Amino acid sequence: MLPASGGDGASAAATLGAMSDLLVSALVFAGGVVLLLLGGEALVRGSVSIAVRMRVSPLLIGLTIVAFGTSAPELSFNIMATLEGNDGLSFGNIIGSNIANIGLVLGLAAVIRAVQLRRSLVTREIPVMVGVALLACVLALVSWPRSGTAWSGEGFGRLDGVLLLASFGVFLWMSVRMGLSQRRASEDPVLLHEAEEEIHESDRARPLWRATLMFAVGLGALLLGGHFAEDGAVGIARGFGVSDALIGLTIVAVATSLPELVVSVLAAVRGRSDIAIGNVVGSNIFNLSLVMGATALAGPVMIPERGMMSLVVMLILSVGLMGLSLCSVRRIGRVSGGLLLLAYVLYLWSEVWVSVG
Repeated sequence: MLPASGGDGASAAATLGAMSDLLVSALVFAGGVVLLLLGGEALVRGSVSIAVRMRVSPLLIGLTIVAFGTSAPELSFNIMATLEGNDGLSFGNIIGSNIANIGLVLGLAAVIRAVQLRRSLVTREIPVMVGVALLACVLALVSWPRSGTAWSGEGFGRLDGVLLLASFGVFLWMSVRMGLSQRRASEDPVLLHEAEEEIHESDRARPLWRATLMFAVGLGALLLGGHFAEDGAVGIARGFGVSDALIGLTIVAVATSLPELVVSVLAAVRGRSDIAIGNVVGSNIFNLSLVMGATALAGPVMIPERGMMSLVVMLILSVGLMGLSLCSVRRIGRVSGGLLLLAYVLYLWSEVWVSVG
């Protein structure tokens, strides 16, 4: 038998190396998913206990603490991307994550179990989310150059960042007011009993320090798991020859939404609709007002090609969610969840088709 040529040996070694890299990426991705599941379970249970001990509703915890924690990957990713000059990737991550939060995260959670909506969420927080999305679209249109292409603009500057951060301040002020009013209402033992009657006994009995520790450990596992899952997914995609542009458009946006996905799905399975929907609505407000605002202050965030289209899709989904909440007796059922999922799949398919084509 003739010995293999040097070229064949090099090709075999390259193939083995590629397979080894794919295996490592798959293991990293699997480890990240495990951390996400464990962290999401701890964060949901810790959040409910914190809400009980602080005498506020789980909805407020979902809108603020949980939403901020699950938005941390977007914030850290975008600041680093902007400082390194990848501002187009920052835009895609924020807008793509918000679209994924409504279409994928909330849609999947509602398909698993109908998501109940409190009246304050329908009349206050969801309209705030729509208002911030509309503000982002208006700011993008103002920066739209006459000589630009049909679907791109100059982007968000520092003044836009200040305006977006100001909207975040308004949302935070509203949340604090809601929390204070709930604490006053909780002084009534009858109302307090009604608020806690659906909460598991172990979650009610958990001390505040243990609940806070569980929340912190869960958040840490979520952030670490999201990082591993994102690295593993990107490694797998590159191993199969997927372009960096398509990776940023799809995998990065979905990967940074994995904490929201895990938390909302686990909350829906446990019957904690307040945390499931509060996490999505709060995260979208955080992403656009805090993350986009802080990113724009760090450096201009350019609107890439078809960026305006993505902004319009985000606004349509936000308005659609408000319409569903008003027309469905304050609940997002399985049919509505399926429609949200279908809308997200169609959006993703169109972006992939345009990028590949």
